[in-house]
Amino acid sequence: TDIDCAGCAKKVDNTIPYEKGVKDVKVDVAAKTVTVTYDPAKTNNETLIKAFAKIKIKAEPQHDTEE
Repeated sequence: TDIDCAGCAKKVDNTIPYEKGVKDVKVDVAAKTVTVTYDPAKTNNETLIKAFAKIKIKAEPQHDTEE
């Protein structure tokens, strides 16, 4: 993401968790990352990217490499 301040993190925390299918959101301003855990039956990367765009934050999916 292009977040760079606590204000951006707050916008994410106040918006993204309420998107359909989202289970958990973790924001790391220092690393400029937002980790979104979601139910793939209810939403997808494209829908979540649009949700970030609504709050004027550019986001790109990075798949979790942990098993």
